[in-house]
Amino acid sequence: MEWSSSSLHDFILAGCHDGMVALWKFSATGSSKDTRPLLCFSADTVPIRALAWAPFESDPEGANVIVTAGHRGLKFWDIRDPFRPLWDLNPVQRVIYSLDWLPDPRCVVVSFDDGTLRILSLVKAAYDTPVTGKPFVGTQQQGFHSYYCSSLAIWSVQVSRLTGMVAYCSADGNVLRFQLTTRAVEKDPLRNRAPHFLCGSLTEEESALTVITPLPDIPFPMKKSLNEWGDTPRTIRGFLSVSNQEKRAKEQMAKGQSLAEQPLALCYGDDPGMESGSDNTLVAQKSKQAPRSKASSKKKQKAEQALVCRDEEPENNQVEEKGEVRDEIEVLPPKIVAMHRVRWNMNKGSERWLCYGGAGGIVRCQEINVSGA
Repeated sequence: MEWSSSSLHDFILAGCHDGMVALWKFSATGSSKDTRPLLCFSADTVPIRALAWAPFESDPEGANVIVTAGHRGLKFWDIRDPFRPLWDLNPVQRVIYSLDWLPDPRCVVVSFDDGTLRILSLVKAAYDTPVTGKPFVGTQQQGFHSYYCSSLAIWSVQVSRLTGMVAYCSADGNVLRFQLTTRAVEKDPLRNRAPHFLCGSLTEEESALTVITPLPDIPFPMKKSLNEWGDTPRTIRGFLSVSNQEKRAKEQMAKGQSLAEQPLALCYGDDPGMESGSDNTLVAQKSKQAPRSKASSKKKQKAEQALVCRDEEPENNQVEEKGEVRDEIEVLPPKIVAMHRVRWNMNKGSERWLCYGGAGGIVRCQEINVSGA
């Protein structure tokens, strides 16, 4: 549900599980007996996961424009004529869980079930869209910038209108924030990425929920690839390219291992000439390939250990000898630690207060102190 952003704030918008959108009008002098909606229309055939009013500050006509989201992308509507969307945009075949429409910079921040945040720059989208006079159906990612922020679903995202700070929470129990700037939205998002900071997290230890407060002003490590971490999230294109490179590397190691399994490469000593018997001549001819097969077998052995450790915990001696194996183990957190909603205080003087809660039944209000603010 969302209250209208116009001056009277007397409209409330609700999205339903059957794809319907309902609009009610409330007033101090009106009767509360009539609970029928003022408007009701079908926006989709799947549940409406998120919706928002257009920011009233950007354009007075925005008081009649809304956006809905669910399993089939974003749809922009004019409630005066809700029979066909103004703009149907489906950037990716993923479920949208939350969105926030900002007046400055003019953008829509969207969170998905695959752990990504996507920022739709309305300025760039207007430049990328041809003017034909016909309703536009977005088939490309016009104006979209995507970032891989979590390995699990991001349930909620909101931007403070007073500070421009973005806060989001995910199914792993983490609540993070970062500063959104106009340059990152409208100019070059790749060069103007801001570091993400952990506000708090919820974990389960021996059937007890533990709230963790990190040290301030320490960037949260974001996963860029299988063994690479950084302060800023990687774009979706960069993350997929790294994943493809890792996949090709594994395929090359598998091919190298298949060559190493040939009978002529069964030499484990430092000197291939130490082999005796009638196969000395063959071993000598393949002496240049023996070290290569040995190196490839070592790489394959390390890769097999990483794959096994995803499904089975390693022994203590393996963890001590190869510390990097522990980093590759990914254990799904319990559902009770998931954070489902995050909200900023919209009042001047209290704009640094953040409230969030989730499946564990814990609601936390926290003041976010930023250095230099």
